[in-house]
Amino acid sequence: MKEDRLFDLLDARVVKEDRKEEINEIAFLVRRCMNLSGKKRPTMMEIAMELERIRKCQGDFKAQENFEEFKYNTIELIGPWDVTSASTGSFLNTNASYSSYV
Repeated sequence: MKEDRLFDLLDARVVKEDRKEEINEIAFLVRRCMNLSGKKRPTMMEIAMELERIRKCQGDFKAQENFEEFKYNTIELIGPWDVTSASTGSFLNTNASYSSYV
């Protein structure tokens, strides 16, 4: 952070132009958490409150944007697989068995 190289350390997918302020705020919080003097570090309550403030500053638009990206990635992961399933078992009567193929 002293040499202004924070964005060189992060994955390019994380560094988006509209997220730089948020990333800087989180990096500043991390820096405070890493203070060698335990008395100078923020409490967990302070950390939670700060992260909540940062999250709220993003607004509903960012949440919707992230959901759409998650939805797209999930669809991409499951993809059009050809799934075949077979099961056998008994139904009410222990002498009767069934088999189904999907």
